[in-house]
Amino acid sequence: MAFEIKRNDRRPRWRVQLTANGSPANLTGATGTVFTMVDGTVGTPKVDKGTMTVIDAVTGVVEYPWAAGDTDTSGEYNVEVEVDWGGGETQTFPSVGYFTITIEDDLA
Repeated sequence: MAFEIKRNDRRPRWRVQLTANGSPANLTGATGTVFTMVDGTVGTPKVDKGTMTVIDAVTGVVEYPWAAGDTDTSGEYNVEVEVDWGGGETQTFPSVGYFTITIEDDLA
């Protein structure tokens, strides 16, 4: 899933439905969800395990509210979401590849 935002914008928030094997991931019982965004060309983390909000646990919808500085550098970023199930068990979404976020230069 691709997402685009202009440089320095903090809206819209990044919202995604997590799926496993083509079905929505039921996040009921998860103890936490974090967001990692890495520069796709140099592998430098822009956001490292930022806290996400579960919007709908049953359908696996989560959201990341942009913090100051998260979108200040244009480029294409690879993104993963990690769900903590407690007891040392985690699950990474997507299970293959990455979500993609493009931060585009603005005109001024």
